[in-house]
Amino acid sequence: MSKKKPTALTQQQKLWLIQAFATFLGGCTEVAAAFEKEFGRPISRGHAWQYDAGNPAMRERLSAKWVQIFDHTRQKFLDDTSSIPIANKAWRLRELDAEYRKAKKKERAGQQREILEQAAKEAGDHYTNRRELTGAGGQAIAIETKDTTFDLSKLSREQLDQLEAIRLTLAEPE
Repeated sequence: MSKKKPTALTQQQKLWLIQAFATFLGGCTEVAAAFEKEFGRPISRGHAWQYDAGNPAMRERLSAKWVQIFDHTRQKFLDDTSSIPIANKAWRLRELDAEYRKAKKKERAGQQREILEQAAKEAGDHYTNRRELTGAGGQAIAIETKDTTFDLSKLSREQLDQLEAIRLTLAEPE
């Protein structure tokens, strides 16, 4: 009994696989399942894996065209979070608002409090990497410096000559 050879993929299907891996859609199993849903035909995990340019072994086997498309898609995906709704603060607040309204309608006070707290944290930039450093009472950080003066009259002639040599060395143009 011979195995049935899978039909060749179209350029569109290959492009879809490359882009699916480039945008972290999932591993081979998830990508193969999504491929079947998208195109209405099954594909094996191994067949899908052949288009994962993120895998060094597969990257070597792919043509430069597919590797370039993968790299471009991956970089664009990493650089542009605006196309991902959950990465947008306004979207997250709108979703929290919808959840709050549902909880209020069902008279779930505990859930309402949790959502309100979450929304307050979200609106107050609680979930950012921004940190503001201040001194006591929110004032500017005080930096103390000591005014150090030297009484050169207490130095010996030899010490003065050494200082002069250092000064001249530092003052010389390079």
